[in-house]
Amino acid sequence: MVNNMATKEEIIKEAEYYLKNDVTIEQASSDLHISKRTLQLHLKKLEELAPETFKLVQEKKTGNIKAGTIKGGHTGKRGPTWTEEQALEVAMKIINEGMTYREAEAHFKIPSSTLHEMVTKGVKDFDTASMVYAVAEANRRGMSAQDYIEEHKRTHPLSEDISREIMEERVSKSGRK
Repeated sequence: MVNNMATKEEIIKEAEYYLKNDVTIEQASSDLHISKRTLQLHLKKLEELAPETFKLVQEKKTGNIKAGTIKGGHTGKRGPTWTEEQALEVAMKIINEGMTYREAEAHFKIPSSTLHEMVTKGVKDFDTASMVYAVAEANRRGMSAQDYIEEHKRTHPLSEDISREIMEERVSKSGRK
């Protein structure tokens, strides 16, 4: 039978590694080839095994949490991996070829949720973003963009008339119905 219990020496070595290196618990666990949860449990055992080391670990953990808060809470959050130009390229491809987001997903090899995010957050021109939505939604429903706009007019009579006119104009200029 294999004994998976860590010795006092191993636990102290793990704590020393964490304290001496500029790493988080997650990074230390990865470097030590153990799970994050295992490292956390080992560090908690320090309270009984080596109280002074335990205090130092707790101070570092608190410092790491504060550092994340000072950075605006964005530690570990991702930013966009695409540029505005790429977002506009995707948007124009969807409009010009009358694609759904799923068709664009297959074409660009990018998840449809990411494509949607690119268009909604990356395309600064409201009219273009609205047009992409109309074309993609119309194609998803199996109808022409013009029919989708007409249906939208009927079901959302209080929507912005200006954006509808712009969408209609773009549809007619693109040669789509």
